[in-house]
Amino acid sequence: MLSRGLPGRGAFKTVRGTKPLIYHDGSLYCSRFDKILKTNDYGETFEQVGRLDLQLSHAGVIGMSSLAQRLLRAQVYRMRVLPNGNCVYIFKGGIYTQRAGEPLAYLCHPIERGSRPISLANRGDELIVFGEYWSNNEREPVHIYGSHDGGITWDVIYSFDARAIRHVHGISYDPFDDCFWICTGDYDDECRLIRASKDFSDLQIVRQGGQGFRFYSITVTEDILLTATDSPIEPNQICLYHKQTDRFDRVAPIENSNFYHCVIGRQAFVSTNAEASETHDESASYVWTGSLDEGGWDHLFSFPVDIPYRISTMPFVPDGLFQFSRVYFPEGDAPDDILVCYGTGLSGFSDVMACYRRDAWQARALAA
Repeated sequence: MLSRGLPGRGAFKTVRGTKPLIYHDGSLYCSRFDKILKTNDYGETFEQVGRLDLQLSHAGVIGMSSLAQRLLRAQVYRMRVLPNGNCVYIFKGGIYTQRAGEPLAYLCHPIERGSRPISLANRGDELIVFGEYWSNNEREPVHIYGSHDGGITWDVIYSFDARAIRHVHGISYDPFDDCFWICTGDYDDECRLIRASKDFSDLQIVRQGGQGFRFYSITVTEDILLTATDSPIEPNQICLYHKQTDRFDRVAPIENSNFYHCVIGRQAFVSTNAEASETHDESASYVWTGSLDEGGWDHLFSFPVDIPYRISTMPFVPDGLFQFSRVYFPEGDAPDDILVCYGTGLSGFSDVMACYRRDAWQARALAA
């Protein structure tokens, strides 16, 4: 039976006002507006390990309101912990870097086009990259920036020609094949799945063309890329790309576009957005689960959207005012079988981290 509107039910821990970001060396790193915390016990205790020196007007006021942070997109979006101890963050306005042993992260690269990128990936200390993301209605050239000094300085390392793509969605490093995987959008041949060499000297298009190859992000395993389509205008599906055989499978239909997914062992989790659409289900964010090896894709959760999101869909309100309602999963390799979810714009589950043990999510999957 699909669980609706009960995000805390079955969770052994829920924490409000805390966004999980990434697993690193067995710890879960999280953010509370400008503060960076880590926990080794899923939120029973936290240790503050950093803070962003924000270049943001009225940061003190914004930090007191989760609704204001949601409205202004004022949260840490992605984080990477580098082998040299530096931490790199994406926040509205730019890339912030915290040097090893220092308490503050400083703005090292202001973003000139758009409010922030949505991709961040690193190849150890040798290279960390992000791709430009903005509306780009004129289809100007789009750059991928890289840093070879731990996130301190950034330079263009690759450029897509004018009219080639609209913007870069996701970039993921593949430690098994020592390469990067890139997805771009938004329409026709702008939609691409790309394999880039470790230094971006060679990019090869693996799949291209149409909404069926419009992806937002990629989760990498040894043999499979997990992704899902991100289309507001066509039906969406969970997709698996088999790296060794070049086989591409569409394994399950989903209710709306997708941003986030994760893998625990060989069990995959995929969430849907509540994205405004004439045909898609925007009443809730759904979480699906299935085995990368055996399939069996089923609903796990359904979280109804909250009142601010419903207000944002009214005709007199600017599109996307309060962001799409959705479920986010932390990046990185989970150290055990705990499923960690974070809700945005969901009834009773907005700005909340919920943690589920294997027996809880397995029982829900079997009952779905």
